[in-house]
Amino acid sequence: MKLNKILTAIAIVFSFEVIGQCVPLPQVAFTAPTVCFGTTTVFTDLSTISSGNIATWSWNFGNPIVTNDVSSLQNPTYLYTTSGTFNVTLICTSANGCVSLITIPVFVNTAPVANFNAISSCLGTATIFNDLSVPTTGVVANWVWDFGDGSPISNQQNPSHTYTNDSTFNVSLIVTNTAGCTDTFNLPVTINPLPIVAFSADTFAGCPSLCVNFINQSSIVTGNIVGWSWDFGDNSAVSTLQNPSHCYNLNGLFTVTLSAISNGGCIATFVIPNMITVHPSPIASFIATPNPATILENLISFTDLSTGANTWNWSFSTNLNASSLQNPTYIFQDTGAFIVQLLVANQYGCQDSIDWSIIIRPDYALHIPNTFTPNDDNLNDKFYPLGIGVNPDKYTLYIFDRWGNMIFNTDKVIEGWDGTVQGTGRLCQIDTYVYRVSAMEPEGTVKVYMGVVNLIR
Repeated sequence: MKLNKILTAIAIVFSFEVIGQCVPLPQVAFTAPTVCFGTTTVFTDLSTISSGNIATWSWNFGNPIVTNDVSSLQNPTYLYTTSGTFNVTLICTSANGCVSLITIPVFVNTAPVANFNAISSCLGTATIFNDLSVPTTGVVANWVWDFGDGSPISNQQNPSHTYTNDSTFNVSLIVTNTAGCTDTFNLPVTINPLPIVAFSADTFAGCPSLCVNFINQSSIVTGNIVGWSWDFGDNSAVSTLQNPSHCYNLNGLFTVTLSAISNGGCIATFVIPNMITVHPSPIASFIATPNPATILENLISFTDLSTGANTWNWSFSTNLNASSLQNPTYIFQDTGAFIVQLLVANQYGCQDSIDWSIIIRPDYALHIPNTFTPNDDNLNDKFYPLGIGVNPDKYTLYIFDRWGNMIFNTDKVIEGWDGTVQGTGRLCQIDTYVYRVSAMEPEGTVKVYMGVVNLIR
């Protein structure tokens, strides 16, 4: 039956006569709207009588679990303790003592049960509200959401809402079912603050490898920051340390990004574009000529082949910082292997160095005269090779006449041929003689020299 419609039932009318028939009888009628549980039902008497007056009204509200659900008011009210259908009876008695009654069913609908949940979110992120209401009668027909921040209400079943500041908001949901009954549910919803991300470093520019100590300066209004994620901008691995250190091995401009995570799961990010500048380094290189060299040819020319350099610092073995010329020369005073270092720098102060070994060998020279004059004037009286670097243990000299006869030999470097036949003291005639010299070079190779020498007196 619909609300506010008068439900008519068959009235059982009783009449009582003291003397004769009881007339007229009251015509009993009333209305009671259908209400929702928790709402008071208002009863309106519509009874009439053709003559005379109705003197009393007796109501029984039909609540089976209550014994005193009665009233003698003409237009009473009653709050049912449960929902359901209740057979309400009204008995009317006229001034003449005539009695009539009527019983009509009255309806009390169940109210819906409002309920929802909302996952606490972060400032700037939409909060999703999930309706969990139960209609109990029919279906839920209407939702009224109050998000607690003064924003407009929403009639969506499962709305989302973005709060403009972090706080705790008392959110209210009113639901109405198809019976017109309503219920309200309130739930505090907390919006967590975002971290305020900030950071710095102990250096911002330098040469590779540039090692930087990063300093976290992030904060949060409430709660704690529990996680960090650093991107150093050079495709290296992310760091989760609070205050990391990182070394840049390549030159360039590097953008650094820090994301901070709160204990409420809120993430905020701060980016500093081109925060770190790593200057290029020069590349040191040079050549030395001659190399290897000999002690007699010990002037070495150094040619710089470096790139990106504008200063040069040469160190020649123990002679440190010997030259700042780009292309110097240097005389080595001894034989051996000498380490030469070139240290170069550019306009940023970035440096590079290279070491190179310079070999100075003992000079090997064997000069064999083609004429000598053994006349005892102490000038060119003996024939012998003049050698530098000759191994005295591996040396022989042979002299032959034109017929192939050996007339002199020695294995002593400083012993020469005096122009006589060895062992006899006999003077050799003026002529051309053949020599054969065997000598060992510094590398260990034995070399044989053959030629002719002229004896002149």
